[in-house]
Amino acid sequence: MPGFDGVETLRHIREIDNGRLQDLPVIALTANTISGAREMFRNEGFTEFIPKPIEQTVLERVLRKTLPKDCIQYHAGL
Repeated sequence: MPGFDGVETLRHIREIDNGRLQDLPVIALTANTISGAREMFRNEGFTEFIPKPIEQTVLERVLRKTLPKDCIQYHAGL
Protein backbone atom coordinates (compact mmCIF):
# COMPACT_ATOMS: atom_id res chain seq x y z
CA MET A 1 0.00 0.00 0.00
CA PRO A 2 1.66 3.23 -1.13
CA GLY A 3 2.50 5.55 1.73
CA PHE A 4 2.28 2.86 4.43
CA ASP A 5 5.03 0.87 6.02
CA GLY A 6 4.52 -2.81 6.86
CA VAL A 7 3.19 -2.19 10.36
CA GLU A 8 0.62 0.36 9.14
CA THR A 9 -0.41 -1.99 6.34
CA LEU A 10 -0.91 -4.83 8.82
CA ARG A 11 -3.09 -2.61 11.00
CA HIS A 12 -5.29 -1.83 8.00
CA ILE A 13 -5.51 -5.53 7.09
CA ARG A 14 -6.55 -6.40 10.65
CA GLU A 15 -9.34 -3.78 10.51
CA ILE A 16 -10.93 -5.11 7.30
CA ASP A 17 -14.57 -6.14 7.74
CA ASN A 18 -14.60 -5.37 11.46
CA GLY A 19 -11.59 -7.57 12.17
CA ARG A 20 -12.57 -10.56 10.05
CA LEU A 21 -8.89 -11.05 9.16
CA GLN A 22 -7.54 -10.95 12.72
CA ASP A 23 -6.23 -14.51 12.45
CA LEU A 24 -4.83 -14.22 8.92
CA PRO A 25 -1.15 -15.23 9.01
CA VAL A 26 1.08 -12.34 7.95
CA ILE A 27 4.84 -12.73 7.70
CA ALA A 28 7.15 -9.72 7.84
CA LEU A 29 9.91 -9.80 5.20
CA THR A 30 12.39 -7.11 6.18
CA ALA A 31 15.97 -5.91 6.04
CA ASN A 32 15.48 -4.60 9.59
CA THR A 33 17.63 -7.07 11.50
CA ILE A 34 18.42 -4.97 14.54
CA SER A 35 18.41 -6.75 17.86
CA GLY A 36 14.83 -7.29 18.97
CA ALA A 37 13.32 -6.87 15.49
CA ARG A 38 11.62 -10.29 15.64
CA GLU A 39 9.97 -9.45 18.95
CA MET A 40 8.96 -5.99 17.71
CA PHE A 41 7.24 -7.43 14.61
CA ARG A 42 5.54 -10.18 16.65
CA ASN A 43 4.34 -7.56 19.17
CA GLU A 44 2.92 -5.51 16.29
CA GLY A 45 0.80 -8.50 15.24
CA PHE A 46 2.86 -10.24 12.58
CA THR A 47 2.69 -14.03 12.69
CA GLU A 48 6.35 -14.49 11.82
CA PHE A 49 9.45 -12.63 10.69
CA ILE A 50 11.95 -13.43 7.91
CA PRO A 51 15.09 -11.30 7.58
CA LYS A 52 16.45 -10.24 4.19
CA PRO A 53 18.32 -11.47 2.31
CA ILE A 54 15.90 -14.38 2.44
CA GLU A 55 17.45 -17.80 2.88
CA GLN A 56 15.53 -20.69 1.32
CA THR A 57 15.78 -22.86 4.45
CA VAL A 58 14.41 -20.07 6.65
CA LEU A 59 11.56 -19.37 4.22
CA GLU A 60 10.62 -23.05 4.05
CA ARG A 61 10.75 -23.44 7.84
CA VAL A 62 8.54 -20.40 8.43
CA LEU A 63 6.03 -21.42 5.74
CA ARG A 64 5.79 -24.98 7.12
CA LYS A 65 5.19 -23.52 10.58
CA THR A 66 2.67 -20.89 9.43
CA LEU A 67 0.61 -22.47 6.64
CA PRO A 68 -2.19 -24.93 7.36
CA LYS A 69 -0.92 -28.49 6.88
CA ASP A 70 -3.43 -29.16 4.08
CA CYS A 71 -1.89 -26.33 2.04
CA ILE A 72 1.58 -27.91 1.97
CA GLN A 73 2.50 -30.40 -0.74
CA TYR A 74 5.86 -32.07 -1.26
CA HIS A 75 7.03 -33.22 -4.67
CA ALA A 76 9.91 -35.58 -5.36
CA GLY A 77 12.80 -33.96 -7.11
CA LEU A 78 12.04 -30.40 -6.06
